[in-house]
Amino acid sequence: MLFVLPLQRSWNFRRLDSAAPPAWTTVDLPHSPFVADLDGRDHWFGVCEYERTVQLPPGAPAGRCALAVGAAMHTATVRLDGREVGHHEGGFLPFEVDLTGALGDGRPHTLLLRLDNRDNADIPPGKPYGELDFCWYGGLYRDVELRCYPALHITDPVAAGEVAGGGIFVRTLRLTAEAATVGVRVHMRNAAATAQPCAVDVELW
Repeated sequence: MLFVLPLQRSWNFRRLDSAAPPAWTTVDLPHSPFVADLDGRDHWFGVCEYERTVQLPPGAPAGRCALAVGAAMHTATVRLDGREVGHHEGGFLPFEVDLTGALGDGRPHTLLLRLDNRDNADIPPGKPYGELDFCWYGGLYRDVELRCYPALHITDPVAAGEVAGGGIFVRTLRLTAEAATVGVRVHMRNAAATAQPCAVDVELW
């Protein structure tokens, strides 16, 4: 069974506005590095950091362990104990960073996410902020959690990297006023050293 450890509380946060990094402040997620007025003015662009300790929970399954980020606006570099372990571009979609080997010792480790929300033509929305009619803000504005998977598991729909495939994929094949025919595909992954038999039941309601 998937083990999920929420990581919403007690992050250290700072904006890197100057050459000398300011002191950390304690924040909870979801979080924005600035507060604009109701018209979206006073936007802040720059680099900020979120830091906290993370540790493999007792009783977690001995399979893949990943940091799952609901969204980070918009370029994220993930470091564990100062070593880069992941990078993601795009602030509107979730992503995972594999921490299996790093957390295997069961000890606390320092996790740091450095985020950059400055204009970047290569990252959605791609247009300069001055040409938009909305504010894209910044920071870790969705949930963050540690996911520990058993060796045999259903993959995450996005992190699996399968086009129209990861997780449980349901599509409508035929639809009338009286009935519907659907197709269901389940993407499994086995991280064990040997083959594992399994049976999957999918219930739609």
